[in-house]
Amino acid sequence: MNIDTEIEVNNAIVKNGYQFLRELCAFNADFNAFEPHENPITNRVQYIMHQLDAHNIAYTIDRFQPIKGVPDFEEGKNAFVNIVVSIEGTNTEVTTVFLAHHDVANKDSENCQDNTASIANLIDLSIRLSTNKPVNNVVIAFVDAEEIVAPPICGSQRLAQNILKGVYGQVKYAVNLELTANGTNYWMSYNNPNSVLAHHIREIHPNTHRVRTPYNDAFILEKEGVPSVCVGSLDDNNRSQVKLKGFCRTWAMCHRMEDTFESQAVEGDMNLFVTYLETLI
Repeated sequence: MNIDTEIEVNNAIVKNGYQFLRELCAFNADFNAFEPHENPITNRVQYIMHQLDAHNIAYTIDRFQPIKGVPDFEEGKNAFVNIVVSIEGTNTEVTTVFLAHHDVANKDSENCQDNTASIANLIDLSIRLSTNKPVNNVVIAFVDAEEIVAPPICGSQRLAQNILKGVYGQVKYAVNLELTANGTNYWMSYNNPNSVLAHHIREIHPNTHRVRTPYNDAFILEKEGVPSVCVGSLDDNNRSQVKLKGFCRTWAMCHRMEDTFESQAVEGDMNLFVTYLETLI
């Protein structure tokens, strides 16, 4: 895939997360999180950067080494990368963080639900907030290396370190996205039973249900003391499966070839989910 050419041709018709998702699912990842390279700017990362550039959205590229205790990038050494968008709000004293991982476990899969849809939705959110100033500062982070399940060296750990250093101002909480291609039954997953963020979300959206999920980037942020939850969406059938069994068919497709755009993506649901995210700012 020639990303430069395709983005230039298609940019005029790309308007929302669903359309970003369709393009992202049209090409395979060139390598996965288990194969760190000297240049971590994968074709998926290039796509994110091109879309942000096309909409004049500023971002930073944060390269870091996948070695515990050696967080900074060094030329010629293997690296991971986070892409971070910072949008100034009306109230500059407070920051809300949204994040989703851009890496994949199976580079032959379209990885529609895990986690390409969330990347597409965050691009959409970036565009919306760049044209309609949010109530407070917003940081949108596309993070690396969630799939390796190695907390000391993953992208969310790097993000947490920068949050705790005050790089993004006074962060009140972080919202991690997973599995957001369809459905209007919103869920959240967290470990802290006294989560202030979970309480806040439930006040705004009483029908946002708590579920139990496997490891995700919200775990890292919670562990580091950053209030965080993981959020996602389910259609009615999969929501019923989760209520009965604690698991569902959609979640079981993660990393599999069946996780495709054609079988999973619903445009209206994705649009509503990004609107849901805006209410959490």
